[in-house]
Amino acid sequence: MAAAAAASVGIAVKTLFIVLFITMVASFAYLLTIDGLGSCFNLNARWMVAGVTDFTIKIVVIGAWLVYKESNLMVPVALIASAFLLGRCGWHIRNQAG
Repeated sequence: MAAAAAASVGIAVKTLFIVLFITMVASFAYLLTIDGLGSCFNLNARWMVAGVTDFTIKIVVIGAWLVYKESNLMVPVALIASAFLLGRCGWHIRNQAG
């Protein structure tokens, strides 16, 4: 019985990642066709906002999976915090440069 429950959780997580991937590809394709390729260096472009939103959603999903799998709670907290902090540092450096 436990194996069946674990398999259904695995299938649900795999389905969630597939749906997130399809949503990401569709949103990037849609927004790049609307804004054009010239907006690649504009940080306020719609596709950049969609990319940051997609990154945040994926970090939350991966973080939830880490908390579920890891026995020590400090490891996932450190990994999630570092991912957000490094992403924010890169975002601010890029904003100041451009």
